[in-house]
Amino acid sequence: YKELKARPSYDGKVHRYLSSQGNFFIHFTGSGYHAPDMTDADLNGIPDQIEIIADIFELSYAVYHQQLDYILPPSDGTTGGGQDVYDVYIKNWPGYYGFAMPESYANDISDYPTRTISYIGISSWVTGADLRGTIAHEYYHACQMAYYCDYLAYSSWAWDENTAMYTEKLIFPDDGVWLDYTGYRQNHPFYGLWLFDGWYEYCNVIWPLFIREALVNWDDTFFRIVFEELGLLTTLEEGGFYPHVMNEQLGIWSGYSMAEAYQLFTVWNYLVKDCYDGTGYEDGASFKRQPRIHQVLHYQDLPFSGSGDPASNNEVSPQTYASHYIEIYPDETGPGAMLITFSGEIAKNQEWGYSLLCHDRQHPLSSGWELYSHGISRKTETIDILLPNPGIFDRIVIIFDNLR
Repeated sequence: YKELKARPSYDGKVHRYLSSQGNFFIHFTGSGYHAPDMTDADLNGIPDQIEIIADIFELSYAVYHQQLDYILPPSDGTTGGGQDVYDVYIKNWPGYYGFAMPESYANDISDYPTRTISYIGISSWVTGADLRGTIAHEYYHACQMAYYCDYLAYSSWAWDENTAMYTEKLIFPDDGVWLDYTGYRQNHPFYGLWLFDGWYEYCNVIWPLFIREALVNWDDTFFRIVFEELGLLTTLEEGGFYPHVMNEQLGIWSGYSMAEAYQLFTVWNYLVKDCYDGTGYEDGASFKRQPRIHQVLHYQDLPFSGSGDPASNNEVSPQTYASHYIEIYPDETGPGAMLITFSGEIAKNQEWGYSLLCHDRQHPLSSGWELYSHGISRKTETIDILLPNPGIFDRIVIIFDNLR
């Protein structure tokens, strides 16, 4: 990681290639451990892999700046042996596909008073769909840094990665590398939405995909607006910039608060993961479904009391914007409506939400679902939720959402 924080040095043994549109300066070595594939099929003196890398960067540039109107990352002049265009370094970084590295706050540049100079490294061994996704992803980080660089809040870091994953799909819709990450979020909803642990932030790609499809009518400019608003903040809001901005912008674009939008997300997430075939999110059946065994109850287990104890299967995670599913399979001739009760930490000093998702026994699991009831509340005592009569439904899903 220390090596990533300093621009690469090739001791003068470096080749430099200016991309076709002149927006990227690609640095690479011609031989040795760090060299890319030097095959030059068209004999023009430039390795084919370098031309491919440059073209992918230019495609990303066109989408972000010419179609979606993101501002350009600030120039670094000739720092690191580059030119007054964005610098990309090709080198063998085992374990890293690529990275976008913020070099310093650019407070001394009058045109970019709050933005961050950065550069990109791409590993020489990355090819194919992995290469396309990596470049789209890392250059989007450079676009983000043109607006702000929030080093102090994991919530914003997670959002940076969520959306960089989403742009892999945006630019290369026929590639499915991002899909390899989605199952982990679907199977671990009890981890917080902005958990940042080197893995989970990538798996939450389905959060911006949900926003795009369900809340903002496929309008990709929403994400640019979020980063514009993040760049306007000059003091750190409680919990980071991101929760404040998202609550504001989701309200403007969709009429939902952040908490309400997250409740919709967790219901949809359950249906896509377990039930729908070709419906839900953008790709439906393409999502990597590996259903986790949720807490399962039967009516004979009721009344049920969840403790909120982290060591219990009934835990509702204390992480912010985390969820827990409880599935109930009532007998057709079971008793009437009954209560489910949660007590303990879930009911103390938190904003929480619940949703009752019910399946009509006359339909296959791919249809026949209804949102029976839902709510958002702040309580300091036990929570009692009335379950519907079992005669109609053969599956009842209680979704608890931690919203604070």
